[in-house]
Amino acid sequence: MKYVLVDAISTFRIRYAVAVPDDTPDDEAIVWAKDSVTCEECEEFSQYHIGESISDASILSKESLLSQFDKDNDYFTQWPEDKKLQYVKVING
Repeated sequence: MKYVLVDAISTFRIRYAVAVPDDTPDDEAIVWAKDSVTCEECEEFSQYHIGESISDASILSKESLLSQFDKDNDYFTQWPEDKKLQYVKVING
């Protein structure tokens, strides 16, 4: 069995809604709202998945794949090998 590791970038449009007093000038309201989002002081209002783009793909040995799994998921390093391999899509071709 050979393993192909595919790197992809997923893009989302995240929208936030911020209430600002009526007497705040528009330009200040926008700056204040942007700062609130940047500082992670707002809850998400909605999101839309724009798509996914593949950035790279490579062939790995089983040992290299398991090593990459441990590097990417350090909180699961104690899992047995067979449980880690359950995260691999098997294609019968």
